[in-house]
Amino acid sequence: SARAEWLEQLTADRFARASIAAAEGLVSGVGFPIFVEGQVAGVVAVFSSRPRPETDGLLPLLTALGAPP
Repeated sequence: SARAEWLEQLTADRFARASIAAAEGLVSGVGFPIFVEGQVAGVVAVFSSRPRPETDGLLPLLTALGAPP
């Protein structure tokens, strides 16, 4: 999707590469799209080896960071 997403648990039903992440010891992550000229040009994804609950207000901030000026 073209919006920020927080995954407290990288499960196969929500994350296509869950088995690879588990093999590397990663259990949670957050990602947000980067837009260029109104199109998604890439995604910034950050992962953690510990469960990380969603932080209030962080997803809107990440969405704004990736949004076009």
